[in-house]
Amino acid sequence: MPHAPLEPSSHRSPLAGTLLVAYLVALVYGSLYPASGWHASGLPAFAFMFEPWPRYWTGFDVATNVAVYVAPAVLAQAMLLRRLPAVASLLVVVALASTLSLALEAAQAYLPARVPSRLDWIANTTGALLGALLANVPGGARAARRLMPHARSAASSATGLTLLATWLAMQLYPQRLLFGNGDFVEPILRLWSTLTASLVESTDPSVSPLPAARATELADSLRLHVDQSVLIEASGTAAAIAAIGLLVREIHPARSPRALITIVVLAAGAAIRGASAVWSLGAGNWLGWLTAGAQGGIVVGTVILAMLASARRRVRLASCIVAIAATAVLTSVFPHDPYYASAVGSWDAGAWRNFTGLLQGASMLWPIAAIVWCAARLARRQANAGSIMPSRR
Repeated sequence: MPHAPLEPSSHRSPLAGTLLVAYLVALVYGSLYPASGWHASGLPAFAFMFEPWPRYWTGFDVATNVAVYVAPAVLAQAMLLRRLPAVASLLVVVALASTLSLALEAAQAYLPARVPSRLDWIANTTGALLGALLANVPGGARAARRLMPHARSAASSATGLTLLATWLAMQLYPQRLLFGNGDFVEPILRLWSTLTASLVESTDPSVSPLPAARATELADSLRLHVDQSVLIEASGTAAAIAAIGLLVREIHPARSPRALITIVVLAAGAAIRGASAVWSLGAGNWLGWLTAGAQGGIVVGTVILAMLASARRRVRLASCIVAIAATAVLTSVFPHDPYYASAVGSWDAGAWRNFTGLLQGASMLWPIAAIVWCAARLARRQANAGSIMPSRR
């Protein structure tokens, strides 16, 4: 008896909720970056609320603090409007966002590299109010709730789209190779240095813990020789292109223009990379990232993706996992690059500190999240395939 075609679920897409959770995690990480050197300053955590207004601030700083709370407020308001009246949901969203901002500012009082500010809290609360109001504009909430059409596995598809959106955002921050991500060796060693330092100092103050500089030296010792940079970048870029193309094919149904969507996503990533290069290094460097290795990787990656496009779904998912892991490893062992060092230097201070922490954290965690997502989809497919096959004695 032929199987009836699977119909899309009538449940609303959970993309708004998925994006909201991902955004809040990134917001907390970025607000506390770099989360090291925790100590009590001797002042109450909320002392900043009663201090004089800061003498030095810029309109850009205020605008940034307003902007970062607009998007989560829009998403939260769109979700609450299903259950609460407009005014009640607006008050709930603004109250929750303001409380979150206040808590994060108080936590910054224990971080030597951060300065809590009443002005930042007011700007964050203002951003939340603007976002909640924006969701109340006629059609605004409807558009926010319909970020994705209905799908059979809506939650999983929403997570996949969130991964793609996060990957695009990650292209803002300089990477060691084109479309690379997952430069995890040095951050892990630095985290280990911080943890061991706290442990050693609490147990035996006479023992010297592993300093952060030594952690950096250990990470540098794992990097390959500069003579291999072209081959490594070509391989890493090819793996990244294949991974993104395979993610697109997994997220979007067969009737979708997958090839066109892949081209648009990769072109958007390249445009963001160029804009980042212009901002950090000047207009003359907008194509500085398009090295010989990157060009070769684009060609090879396109060929690999074309070969895998018609493969079985399990082969595509397994290949995507391998490609994501390969990109992360090659990014971590990529040789020293003066271009990368110069670009990173423009992101290390000022109002971009929050974004630096957010994007660095996303770049490090994205490969893990993407691999887990692909592995879950692969396991679900194998389970479904096993359930519909006749049992064999």
